[in-house]
Amino acid sequence: MVEKLSDMARLDPLTGQLNRRAFLDGAAEERARAERYNTGIAFLFMDLDHFKRLNDSYGHDAGDEVLRSFSSLVHERLRSVDTLCRWGGEEFIAMLKNVDRDGTIAAAERIRRGVETHAFVLPDGRSVHLTVSIGVSHASGSGIEISEQIKRADEALYKAKNRGRNRVEYLENAAGTSSRARAS
Repeated sequence: MVEKLSDMARLDPLTGQLNRRAFLDGAAEERARAERYNTGIAFLFMDLDHFKRLNDSYGHDAGDEVLRSFSSLVHERLRSVDTLCRWGGEEFIAMLKNVDRDGTIAAAERIRRGVETHAFVLPDGRSVHLTVSIGVSHASGSGIEISEQIKRADEALYKAKNRGRNRVEYLENAAGTSSRARAS
């Protein structure tokens, strides 16, 4: 019973991934570890493209099934040390531990390509194809601010959306400049 209550407090009931509070608690712990060992920490902010259209066309049961499938697909493409969270709605965030910039972008691209080629099966047996936009931030060393890194990943996500969707955008940490990781 205690274990079940603990899971209910930490996990999103639809996808089984961490909820925002549990994710942020883990991110604070990882920040301390990244600073102590001078390793990288990265955030991938993900949003399914045109998800509202899917809900409007096929209903919320179909949307829920897609969210469950999407979270499984992303989880399978992350390393076992990485963490996935359903941030809210169709937005998810992943925290990658002990990773460099290139590894971060490669992970985001692996997810983007996996979603793009995946047929999401709906409850009625029909399938749909979707895409995902991903914003990436990466930091290492001392002075890592989790809220700032999440904000930067969110800003990069909006750049991906504004530049046509189905893409990864990376926001440089130090200079605050953006470099395109992949163009559709």
